[in-house]
Amino acid sequence: MADSEVSQSMSDAATAVEEIVGSQGDGNSKQIRGYCMYDWGKSAFETSVTTAILPAWFAALFLEANGLTGTIIGMEMSSDAAWSLAVTLGTLLVAIVSPSIGVIA
Repeated sequence: MADSEVSQSMSDAATAVEEIVGSQGDGNSKQIRGYCMYDWGKSAFETSVTTAILPAWFAALFLEANGLTGTIIGMEMSSDAAWSLAVTLGTLLVAIVSPSIGVIA
């Protein structure tokens, strides 16, 4: 795509968004603002929990249950290694299953 085509498609998208938002009228602006605030707060909460709180909580539970290391899949692992393995397996599962689910959707 040439730069002019990209600019034109972005302009078309912006126009479409303006038409949709403009058609909402002033009666819904309070509801739209409320949803925006909800989404902003929810996103911040989820980001904080999944990056800071959940790994620390997992490590504390792992240490309480297994001590410094535990055996998972026949390998001795620390809590950090177990967390990394869980995240890796989850990511691989999503990468493998997502194309099939995307076709169904």
